[in-house]
Amino acid sequence: MRKDSLKLFLILFLLACSTDNPKDKESKKIFHIKATCKGNILYLEVAETPEEIKKGLMFRESLPESTGMLFVFPGEDYLSFWMRNTYIPLSIAFLDSQGIIVDIQKMRPLDEKPHTSRKKASLAIETNEGWFQHHHIEIGDTFKIPGYTLIQN
Repeated sequence: MRKDSLKLFLILFLLACSTDNPKDKESKKIFHIKATCKGNILYLEVAETPEEIKKGLMFRESLPESTGMLFVFPGEDYLSFWMRNTYIPLSIAFLDSQGIIVDIQKMRPLDEKPHTSRKKASLAIETNEGWFQHHHIEIGDTFKIPGYTLIQN
C-alpha cells in the first residue's frame, strides 16, 4: 500500500511539474543574443514584434546580472520608452543601426514619464540600472550585436 501511495505521489508531482503554463515559459525565456562593448558581455532577449516591444521587461521582479533586452525597430527614429508595470530600476541605451550608442538614460520603476532618445535610434538595450556606468560604457561607444548591426565582427 505504501509503495502505491509513493508511486501516485510521484506521478502527481511529475504531472504538476510538467504543466504547460505560458507564464512559466515566459519566465524561463533564454537570453539568446550575446552583445559586446569594450570587452563586456551582455546577454539579451530580443523584442522585435510590436507585442514583444510593448511588453518588454514588464512584470519582472529581477533581472540577472549582465542580462537585458534588445529592442529592434524597423528604421531610425526618436524612440520613446516608459516603465509601466516594470518593477526593476533600469538603464536604457539607444543605439543607431551601426550599434553606436547615441543616448543612455536611467529609468525608475513604475514611472510612466516617457524616456525619449536624444537622437534617432533603431535599437535600444535595457539592463539593470547602472550597468553601463559600472562598465564605463558611454555615448559614442559601439556595441557589437551579431545579426542586428552593420558592424563587421
